[in-house]
Amino acid sequence: MSLVEGKEIWYLKGIRRSGNHACIDCLFNARLGDAVESEQLSHYLFYRYTEDLIFINSYAQESAVVIFWHVLLNRRALKKASILVVSLEDESSELDHFLNLRELANFHIGITRLLPNVFSSRIKKMQTERLKNEGGIGRNFEIV
Repeated sequence: MSLVEGKEIWYLKGIRRSGNHACIDCLFNARLGDAVESEQLSHYLFYRYTEDLIFINSYAQESAVVIFWHVLLNRRALKKASILVVSLEDESSELDHFLNLRELANFHIGITRLLPNVFSSRIKKMQTERLKNEGGIGRNFEIV
């Protein structure tokens, strides 16, 4: 049996720092009819909101090999869930990846935000990350 067979599949797409997670949490709470918290599974991109809902965040952020390994590690939770949500950030919808479930998805949601707000959020993230050891992800940003 496939890990996606018979599941309600949600495909979310947006750009990084666009408020994706606030929107996603709101969607999940509405879909589940209750305020729920996420539990991180084996990797920082894999979350369980309830036994019924698994979320794989920004799956192209890591190599397909790493993601595949964590799909295997979480296969029991994935089989048990009736709702699978995958998101893609800063990538084309046409990305060739085994988790690109766009064609199978019951729901397609694009998350957008005004450009000045995205820039503001990215600058704030850069400033907080630069305070971390070795610069965190802040080393990926440069303001000239």
